[in-house]
Amino acid sequence: MIIERISANKETFRDVVLQPGFNIIVADRTKESTRTDSRNGLGKSTLIEIIHFILGSNLSGEQNLDGLRGTDWEFTAWFDLDGTKFSATRSLDDTSRVKLSGQVEGLGIELEVKQGSSIARLSGWKSFLGKAYFRLDDGGLSESSYKPSFRALVSYFVRPGRGAYLSPFEVRSKQVRWQTQVYNAYLLGLNWRLATEWQRLRDVERTLKAVGKNAQEGLERFVGQVGELESERVRLLARVNDLRTQSNNFRVVPEYEAVENRVNSLTFEMQNLAAENAFESRLILRYEADVEAEERAVSRLDIDHLLADVGVIMPQSIVRSLDEVAEFHAKVTENRQVYLDNEVDRLRVIVAERRARLAQLEAERQEALSLLETGGALEDFTRMQMRLAEASADLEVVERRLEEARKLRTDKAQVDAEKKALQVRALVDHDERRPVWSSAIESFARYSEYLYGTPGALVIEVDETGYDFRTRIEGGGSHGRDNMAIFCYDLTLAQLWCQESTILMVHDSELYDPVDERQKALALKLAAAESKLRGYQYLATLNSDQIPLDDLRQIDFDVESFIRLRLTDANPSGSLLGFRF
Repeated sequence: MIIERISANKETFRDVVLQPGFNIIVADRTKESTRTDSRNGLGKSTLIEIIHFILGSNLSGEQNLDGLRGTDWEFTAWFDLDGTKFSATRSLDDTSRVKLSGQVEGLGIELEVKQGSSIARLSGWKSFLGKAYFRLDDGGLSESSYKPSFRALVSYFVRPGRGAYLSPFEVRSKQVRWQTQVYNAYLLGLNWRLATEWQRLRDVERTLKAVGKNAQEGLERFVGQVGELESERVRLLARVNDLRTQSNNFRVVPEYEAVENRVNSLTFEMQNLAAENAFESRLILRYEADVEAEERAVSRLDIDHLLADVGVIMPQSIVRSLDEVAEFHAKVTENRQVYLDNEVDRLRVIVAERRARLAQLEAERQEALSLLETGGALEDFTRMQMRLAEASADLEVVERRLEEARKLRTDKAQVDAEKKALQVRALVDHDERRPVWSSAIESFARYSEYLYGTPGALVIEVDETGYDFRTRIEGGGSHGRDNMAIFCYDLTLAQLWCQESTILMVHDSELYDPVDERQKALALKLAAAESKLRGYQYLATLNSDQIPLDDLRQIDFDVESFIRLRLTDANPSGSLLGFRF
């Protein structure tokens, strides 16, 4: 479905007459213009807004058209749908309706006749456009919110605004993942419903994370607590059952006696520890005395002086034997000193540990004695009821958290399993649709090779997060090459869809602005050749200084024959609307 003409209900508006195939709108600097005049604001971007508006877009405060509200502006486009000619008019002050005229009877649009005019609701008009351009059948689409729409898909062919020229696969800045996956999957002939399933699983994961966050736990940590919560539940349940049994039988004594028995047990243990410490303290004193005595002992007998004093002369062999005895005695004495020192150190450590344990037991005994001294049967029963209520409340909290954790664990496992199964389905489907997406990859490579001499790559993959789309042009990274990747991708989509209907492709000067002159000239020639060959309609809006005349002459391309309208900055009447705003 091509657009033959665009007009408005104001005489100042400069009608835009288009031809099948290649068309250019030029913003030109005239001889009469001054240095302060500019080609910006002449209406190139406004024309694209008008096309979108006629094709059913909503108005926003960021658009130039929004500033015309309340001034009775209406815009009309004349269409040719396989020989059926009709027009569609839409008013800026009544955006919910579209006025149709011409051969409209067979279009399948529900119409209401008012004052001799055929009026369609905006929803009906967009539904018709979706079928005419993209075979969209509202009845065949899923009930999910994550589905392709005419307005979303047409934005890949008539890119709206600066944010549409950041990526081949996105038509607005910060486009969400499901939109990128669903829209491009549909346009490339992939199973877009699988992309919808991926988004549904992401929604479930987001909900699980929110539940974990509300429970003041991260999802992984919260799910991982099931075992600990189970153990805590068993302990609390036993505690609640014990206290409930005592409370139901009004038997305060078992609880009271338990404390009393604990006091006795602590006292007995403390007595034993004190006795053991007393015994080993005495042993330490004895060992220390032995060590001191050993140090005073003669370390070695002086045999020579002893015999000389008594006037006895012994044979040398006997003297040597006595020396060996004295040396052995000294060694034994030294070893005993080491042993006693070690024993003293060991016993001191044991005594210190027992003293620490005694202090701990004494604190527990004092706490228990305080409980016995401050309560009687009624007081103990009241405390027991309070302990039962607290334990029951703790048990309820743990059981609730345990139930949530079990459900989270089950849901997370189910989501993980569904994601793996979905990836397998997508891989199988991706392989089965190879002829479709292979054609797109081949076209992209051919277009990019025409521009840069080396074929680029359109990558269409499936991973655990869904469809992954990428482009690569050799030597890419410059803004100009990135923009030409968008150009090649758009021409690829046009080639795919022109087999179904006559597609309209529109590129603003924003696309061509950073591109090298040589590639810009080749791109214009390629767009002209492809639109003629494939039978789709292409419109480019350019500033006059963006047209690489020298390079176009070198490749023998007469761009002048495709210029349908020249906008000028000589005076306000030279702009699209007839005035500057």
